[in-house]
Amino acid sequence: NTNPASGGEVLSAYAVGLGATNPAMTTGQAATQARPTAETFRIGFNFEPNAPPSAPPSLAPPPLYTGLTPHFPGLYQINFVVPDIPAGLPPCGSYQGTNFINTNLTVSVGGQSSFDGVEICVAVPQ
Repeated sequence: NTNPASGGEVLSAYAVGLGATNPAMTTGQAATQARPTAETFRIGFNFEPNAPPSAPPSLAPPPLYTGLTPHFPGLYQINFVVPDIPAGLPPCGSYQGTNFINTNLTVSVGGQSSFDGVEICVAVPQ
């Protein structure tokens, strides 16, 4: 709530268990440079307040980068650009009717067999 993201801003989310990389890495070894995942992931954005993660649409674009984080064994990062903020989006920390808005953007990342996501706050245009 105190430092919401802005449209066009590049953010990184962190995850574990995203699978093999290309080129392959030895399990448990820290990458010395970025190593993208072998699987292509998709990213979806839901501007519904307090929305849970959901599988990105099949035609959703890939994130900017999905792969190992250098120097951290088993830690993956997902870099993405926050899309343009739609007009009329309620800000975090406000109410929509009787519902308190904790988050106003859910970013979901999915592959062939699973998906997960993170709920964040974005700055509402004035």
